[in-house]
Amino acid sequence: MTMDQHIINTRSHFSRVRLVGLIALLGFLASCSTSVQVEGEVPKLLIPAIDRSVLFVKPPSLDYTHDETLPRGGDWSIALGPMNDAFFRELLDSMFVSVAQTRVETDGLIGAGEQRLFPDVDGQVRIDLVEYGFLTPQISGLNFFSASTKFRIELGSADGQTLGVWQVVGYGKAEAGTFQAADAVNSATVLAIRDAGARIAIELPRQSFFQAWLEATR
Repeated sequence: MTMDQHIINTRSHFSRVRLVGLIALLGFLASCSTSVQVEGEVPKLLIPAIDRSVLFVKPPSLDYTHDETLPRGGDWSIALGPMNDAFFRELLDSMFVSVAQTRVETDGLIGAGEQRLFPDVDGQVRIDLVEYGFLTPQISGLNFFSASTKFRIELGSADGQTLGVWQVVGYGKAEAGTFQAADAVNSATVLAIRDAGARIAIELPRQSFFQAWLEATR
């Protein structure tokens, strides 16, 4: 074997090694699994409480776990349920003078037959998580993690008649260099939930159907 052939064979060998290493790295990244149970501070809103008693109807959507495989970032499992549960109970406790709560497994509000279990409420509030999404810097090309939430709020009468439906979107982000990936997604998601909650507290009472309900329950 000549020296030139030896050099060519050596380069070919190193090229194959690099290729195998790259394939192994991509396989490792694709197989990475990141689990996040979203948790964070649940602030008490400093707002005047509305003089009404409501039933907080909690559907299965609030217990949502987001599972996604990213083309660059592996498998993600993000459990929003505990944060949703704690945050929206605190939110409604801040908005109204009295809040009862119940879980449902079906669409809609609590009907008149079941409402007898909550005889002292003036109305019902159901909150559904409609959409959740998140982006990593590898996907967005930006130097932060971001998350978005969309919630559907349904206001009903005490006997379960729908009075109005309204949707709100919340956004949050966390700098990539400040947190580990899981912590950054957690932080961005908490901020997105809190952003949506702040919009609910401020904008929901301004909706015409909400004002009509206040008038009807004076």
